[in-house]
Amino acid sequence: MINKIKRKLIKLVLFLINFITLPIFLLILCLFILTIKVKKNIKTDLAIFIGLEHVISKTIVRADQLKKIYKVLFYSIETNKSPYSNYPIIKSQKLIVLDLIQFGKILLNNNPKYCELYFEGNCFSQFFQAILLNINNTMIVAILRGELYHYNSNMNSIKKYFLNKILNIVDWIYYRETYMLEILKKTVKNQDKIIFDFNKVKVFTNCDIKRDKKTVLFLNGFKNWRRLDIIINALPKIIDKVKDVNFVFIGARSKSELEKYKSQIPEKYENNVRIMEWTSNSKKYYENASIFVLPADLVYLNFSLLEAMERGVPAIVANVPDVEKIIKNNVDGIITEQNSNSFADAIISLLQDEKTRLTLAFNARDKIVNNFNDKNRMDSIIEKISDRYDK
Repeated sequence: MINKIKRKLIKLVLFLINFITLPIFLLILCLFILTIKVKKNIKTDLAIFIGLEHVISKTIVRADQLKKIYKVLFYSIETNKSPYSNYPIIKSQKLIVLDLIQFGKILLNNNPKYCELYFEGNCFSQFFQAILLNINNTMIVAILRGELYHYNSNMNSIKKYFLNKILNIVDWIYYRETYMLEILKKTVKNQDKIIFDFNKVKVFTNCDIKRDKKTVLFLNGFKNWRRLDIIINALPKIIDKVKDVNFVFIGARSKSELEKYKSQIPEKYENNVRIMEWTSNSKKYYENASIFVLPADLVYLNFSLLEAMERGVPAIVANVPDVEKIIKNNVDGIITEQNSNSFADAIISLLQDEKTRLTLAFNARDKIVNNFNDKNRMDSIIEKISDRYDK
């Protein structure tokens, strides 16, 4: 409770400082605009990624495909949780004025051709970054992962306003979840720049689908709609039937969230459950998992689900809209009802039937290799950059 009050006070102080320094912010913005106008035609082969909470492996894969042609720079809220990638990472500033100065310097010094914009953190900062990039004639691609999930329910009106403005400023919008199209059609004036870019993952050459231990893995951010509570409530029934089962829950976004979920595990089952914050090395956890579980309200196309399947981990997922587009029931995974009892029964059944588990594992891996391989994912974007600057 005390930590929650502290976080709210910090947010309030930051808001007041940002509000008080707004005139300085606008003055600096005007100066940068004038300077950028002078330099905007001198482009460098730089691709910059902005609006990230921290650099994650799936973004690094995108950078790896760009690096053959472009230098890569990440502009991120955090740096300590990012896996080592050999790409430079600049930490963004919490104060909008300082963030604008720092980002403006990056533009002036590097004049990037391409920017990939994500929506973690402050939409107000991202709005002005988008303006500067637009004035600088940098091609901007907005990547929508899950940001529109609460758009029609409880999204903050200020965030919604700036999000809409940004989406209309950028050159292209690549969205990854099917429900987003309806929202984008209502908010984006130029419909031609909207592109469905469903999730794909890196396919590694070696994959061993055999497992020595019975491990059930949940690896996703602990957002309420991902329904980790369903698995927690299923623990007694599963452990009663499969004594040697272990559960690994990865995805707490803070120490307080970690402690919150730890407190929900009954003491008698603590030895069977391991709860962790987000990891920069998810691959090793997939390779040790017997089953991947995703009881979420939204399954298609969850990135961690695809990564698990690529490593030969059969998934048990909730029967929610679009789930059949990724999982074929009892062929490459299991679709079950979104409640604890159904998930418990499915987990128990699969842990007790290794032959079926191996069949599902093999088919899951095969589906990713053939249908969700990201090997050439950035080709269309590279072509768009070339069309804009090289012709």
